[in-house]
Amino acid sequence: MAMNKMNVLHWHLVDSEAFPYVSTRFPNLSKVGAYSPKHQYSPSDVQEIINFARIRGIRVIPEFDLPGHTGAWQGQPGLLTECFDSAGKETHLPNLVDPSNNSTFEFLEEFLDEVVTTFPDEFLHLGGDEVEDFIEECWRVGEKSQNPEVYGRKVIR
Repeated sequence: MAMNKMNVLHWHLVDSEAFPYVSTRFPNLSKVGAYSPKHQYSPSDVQEIINFARIRGIRVIPEFDLPGHTGAWQGQPGLLTECFDSAGKETHLPNLVDPSNNSTFEFLEEFLDEVVTTFPDEFLHLGGDEVEDFIEECWRVGEKSQNPEVYGRKVIR
């Protein structure tokens, strides 16, 4: 990268398909979400990449997709929203964090604190895309639709 005058590595670490980042505070995320133990970035792997990049004048900006594209975050119980059709049948695997659960915010605060402590750059990318489609499908029916201030087109906290 440095030879080509590129100085920012946007590292898309986590997506719906896999959670290869080994969290020191929440190791179950990668135990459940990674393809296999061989397909994980340990804390020492992450530090090695950050140090390698720093020596070459390259910033490392991690991306952890939130609040959508979180299907691989199933290692954290109660974090993801369950989606049901009008008959009450589950429609697909959860892929969106659940803002109705206070523990979601407690978890994210602790997890993101670890991330910003691990990665020295001033920026952190959280994705933020394609959430509206899931909100419409997952929260239109059932008890959660009774809270429009939380389950409208935009999440209000």
